[in-house]
Amino acid sequence: MDNLLFGVKDFHAIGHAKILLNGITVLAGINGCGKSTIARSVYSIVNSLNEYDKIQQERFCRILAREIDMSEKVLYSYNPLLKTTRYQFSKLLNTDEDFEEASKVLFFSLVEKIVKRILDRAEIRGIDIPLQRASKHLLGEDAVVEDVDEFITKYRERCNIFFYKQLEQFHTKIEGQTIDNLNLLILQEFPDCESTVKISSFVENGTELLNDNHFLSTLTLDRAIYVDTPMVLNMDDINGKTVWGRFQSLMFEKNTDIIQDDDKFFKLRLILQTTIGGNVIEINDMGQKELHYKSNNGLDLEIKNTATGIKSFAYILRLLDNGWLNSQSLLIIDEPEAHLHPQWVVEFAKILVLLQKDLGVKILVASHNPDMVAAIHDIAEYYKLSDRTNFYIAEPNEENKYDYRCLGSEIGDIFEAFNVALVKIRDYSVEE
Repeated sequence: MDNLLFGVKDFHAIGHAKILLNGITVLAGINGCGKSTIARSVYSIVNSLNEYDKIQQERFCRILAREIDMSEKVLYSYNPLLKTTRYQFSKLLNTDEDFEEASKVLFFSLVEKIVKRILDRAEIRGIDIPLQRASKHLLGEDAVVEDVDEFITKYRERCNIFFYKQLEQFHTKIEGQTIDNLNLLILQEFPDCESTVKISSFVENGTELLNDNHFLSTLTLDRAIYVDTPMVLNMDDINGKTVWGRFQSLMFEKNTDIIQDDDKFFKLRLILQTTIGGNVIEINDMGQKELHYKSNNGLDLEIKNTATGIKSFAYILRLLDNGWLNSQSLLIIDEPEAHLHPQWVVEFAKILVLLQKDLGVKILVASHNPDMVAAIHDIAEYYKLSDRTNFYIAEPNEENKYDYRCLGSEIGDIFEAFNVALVKIRDYSVEE
C-alpha cells in the first residue's frame, strides 16, 4: 500500500503534526487549530513537487513572450497584444515536440517578423525618430545607429544573447532542484497558501522527498486538488495563481491522460446525479464557458444560481467527468459539511468513501462536524476500508499551539471534544 507521511512543525498554530495520506484522512479540531494550514501546505507542496518542471517551462515562455512584446511596444509605441504572444508560447507546453528547440524556433521566428516590419518601415521612412528612440531602449543609451542594417544586426545580436542567457537560467533551475528553488516557487506560484517546505517533511514509502539539499517528486501522486468552499463555482475571472483560480480551471479542463469508462466510474456518476436530481454540463455561450445544472424535470440553471448543497456534489461530478479523480489524485476538502443538510452530509461522506474504494483517490478532509466524522467512520467500516481510514485530533500543547494525535480508525476522543458544545449548552440551561 502507498504510504505518504506529511509532517509540519512549529508553523502558525501547529506545534507538531505527522499526517498519513494513504486512503481517507480526517483532521478534527476547533477553529484556529491549523487544519486549513495543513491542508493548504499539503496542496501547495504536492503540486510544486510534481509541477516544478512544467512551472519553470511556463515561466521561461512568459519571459520570452514579454521580450517580444517589449520590442513591439518600443518600436511601434502601442500596447502589444501580450496575451496573443503568450498563447503562441503556451502551445509549446502541450505538444510532444522538443520544448527547447520549439521555443527557440518560435522566439527567433517572432524576432524575424519584427525585423521584417522594421525593414518595411525603413524603406518608407528611413531611420526616423521612433527607430532612433527604439535603438536606445533595445540596444542601450549609448547606442548610435546610422542605418537600418546596423540596427537590425545589433538587434539580432541582442535577442540572441537574451535567449541563451534565459535558456541557461532555465537549465540551472531544472537541473538544480534545490530546496531553496522549490521554496521560492511555492511562495510565487501558491501565494495564498502561505506555505514553506522549510517547516515540512514529506516521506513516501520510506523515502524523504524533502532533504537539506534537493527534492524529489512523488511517485504515487500526480496532483492535489483543494476545495475550501463550493461557492468558488460562483466566481468569474479569478486569478489563475489563486487556490480558487486553479480549482476553477479543473472545472473546464480535461485530463487527457485518463479515460474514465469503467463500471465503477459510471456507478459513481449515477450516485451523484441521483443525489442532485440532474446533471452538470458545460455550455459555450458566445465564447464564454459556463456550467449549467439540468434537473431531471427540465430545470436549467447556471450553476452559480443553484443551491450551495448542489454545488458541493456538482464540483465532484465535474472533477470526475474531467478525469481529475483517480488513484494518482489527492482530494483535499476543508469543512465539506459547511453547506450541507444532515442527510446530504451522509451522502457526501459516502461519495468520499467510494472515491477511495473504487477509484483509489486519496482523501484529506478537515472537519469539526460530528455527523461528517461519524458518517465517514461508519461508511468506511461498512465498505471494509477502516485500515485505510485515519482520524486525527488537534490537542493544545504547553506552547499554546496544537499537536495532532493519530487515532487510527477510532473516533471516541473526537466525540469527547465535540461534547464540549453540549456542556456549554447545558451551562446556559442551569438556573441560577
